[in-house]
Amino acid sequence: MSRFKKFELSLRIDVPFDTRDADNGKASEWPLPYDFPIVIDADGHVVSRYSDSKWHLWPWANRPILLNFGDGPQRKGAAVISKPNANVLRSIAAWLIYSPSGTNKPTSLIKQSSDIKPIFIECTKQSILVTDLVRYPRVIEEIAASTIPGRGRALRTLLHLLYEWREEIGFMILDPVSIKKLVAGSPIKSSIQTAYIPPRIWKYQLCRLREFLEEFNAHRDKIKGCFARCVELYSNNYGGLENAFQGERRSPFSKPRPSDRRLNKPFYAGPFSETAKEYGIAELLLKWVGDPKKGIDGGGRGIIMLSSYLTMATSVSIAYMLNFSMMRIKEIWDLRSDCLVIENDPIFGKFFLLCGVTTKTIDDDDARWVTSPSAELAVKALTCISRLRVSCAIENPSLLVEPEDVVNPWLVCRSYEPWAGAISIGKTTALRPNYPSYDSIVRSYPNLFDLSEILITDKDIEDARRVTIGLDLEKFKTGKAWCFTWHQLRRTGAVNMQGSDLVSIPSMQYQLKHETRAMSLYYGRGYSAARLNNVARNEFLDAMYDLLSMKVESLQNPDFISIHGQDRKASLLAPAQFMDPKQIRLAVKRGEISWRPTFFGGCMKSGPCPYGGVDNFIRCGGGDGKSPCIDGVIDRSREEKLEHARDELKLRLTASSSDSPLHHSLVAQIKAITNVLVQIGNDND
Repeated sequence: MSRFKKFELSLRIDVPFDTRDADNGKASEWPLPYDFPIVIDADGHVVSRYSDSKWHLWPWANRPILLNFGDGPQRKGAAVISKPNANVLRSIAAWLIYSPSGTNKPTSLIKQSSDIKPIFIECTKQSILVTDLVRYPRVIEEIAASTIPGRGRALRTLLHLLYEWREEIGFMILDPVSIKKLVAGSPIKSSIQTAYIPPRIWKYQLCRLREFLEEFNAHRDKIKGCFARCVELYSNNYGGLENAFQGERRSPFSKPRPSDRRLNKPFYAGPFSETAKEYGIAELLLKWVGDPKKGIDGGGRGIIMLSSYLTMATSVSIAYMLNFSMMRIKEIWDLRSDCLVIENDPIFGKFFLLCGVTTKTIDDDDARWVTSPSAELAVKALTCISRLRVSCAIENPSLLVEPEDVVNPWLVCRSYEPWAGAISIGKTTALRPNYPSYDSIVRSYPNLFDLSEILITDKDIEDARRVTIGLDLEKFKTGKAWCFTWHQLRRTGAVNMQGSDLVSIPSMQYQLKHETRAMSLYYGRGYSAARLNNVARNEFLDAMYDLLSMKVESLQNPDFISIHGQDRKASLLAPAQFMDPKQIRLAVKRGEISWRPTFFGGCMKSGPCPYGGVDNFIRCGGGDGKSPCIDGVIDRSREEKLEHARDELKLRLTASSSDSPLHHSLVAQIKAITNVLVQIGNDND
């Protein structure tokens, strides 16, 4: 029996009636008791208990659906599952209902159970327990061969989820290596992938987005003050702000005509540039949306530049958040001002989450994504802009303002300020604006990126092709500007999370590598009580397999050597020698070629390492006095890091007791690093 202190086992299904006081609302122990009332109807009657061979889910779905575990009476020809295996399947279904990583739809529960059920059927046929499947590679191959096309990706996600929670659940089905073999034969993704943004260009666009947001937030109070002053001037000139949205009266920043001899002619506040300078934002506007040669005032400029700047800030904020969340553009476009949530994990500390309006309006298991702490910059900017614009919308008599849009406005809203153009009668704030493409934003705001910085180099093409199958070499050609799309940010983010060592840090100030690893940790381990967005998790897993195969391809590079010489390296790489990138990816997914990162570079041993590998590198480098591991590969580019690590270990060695286990471990670690550094030195010679 297990009791969970870090989180609560509670019903995650969106039931169409109140279940707060129901007997199945919470589970106080795990595994669930056999007589636990798993399904209860709106009147409190027990419909199905945990031990039943079929769970009738109609009270949750308002239609007759059931979950059949295959260990009870079956119709003729239906597959049968043994009682021990059915108990494991029941436990998985219960975990999906009650755990933090569970599903919120009964249909999703049926789908996930159907995805994994063939494994239980085959194990029953082979007279083995499903939790022992990892010991039967031939059975895994048979299951892989019979997997329904297109189902592999969902199956892979579920098996990884069960592996991540294995300690809490009390068992696992397959480890990551076996999962690769199982789903290798199933078409998980199309051969044409979204382009991976080369590290140099990705860093540049990210730094420019951040520079914009830092300047916006530094001037936020001044922007709000200037906006409020402009609203005041319009209100005064039109006899109330509600009148400023109608008619064609002159702007307070438009110089009156000499022929206008009215006694109550509009007040002239001077050119807009004077107001912008008064509030300290003139240079900011010129830098991002202006032309220093033309200035702020003049045709098509003036106060319109303030609205242009706010709209640009909205686009920049969305792009910045997409860089760090793996969200779809539509998902991030539909966030509200209260979307940023900070969760304190008892083991890893703070994690930042972006949460949707409600899980019930989104066609997914949950509207929740892990993001970087720096996303707060973008959320603050967007919240500021939306509240400024909604404050004007409230005063527009021709506009229907939804109550929720006042209390908790959308992060992205239209330009409702009176100088931005009249809103047609009958319009409502519920009518959302369409989102632009990332490339159109780059073209609309030429001050955002320096064109010369995003021109593609040969090195950029090389980096993009390493991670992108079927890269369009006509669209992405040396000398052309990189063509950005929103989904590129999503895929590049997933790849960078998995292999942040590929991307150098633009500045320690940003701490991008740390934040990326925090996101990776959060997606890769089910510690949080949040039910993460499964589509983002899939993107993360796709990137994991892509990077594994990319690493194997890169081993041909002379920077990678074997401590046992060139012949041993050639032997390790022999299986991939005559394969193209697509074949290597397929071989990696099948488990025919293995790769795992280590302290010294990597390891190509098939199956798990009995010595730890990443956690314990003594055996890798022969620090135990024996010959170094024959499956290891050394990355010569890590030489400086290894020297630094050895110096640090020597300092710790002097402070340790000579008879302690720590002292002996430090000696062995230093010896292992020294052996590797000697080999790097010999190879350089």
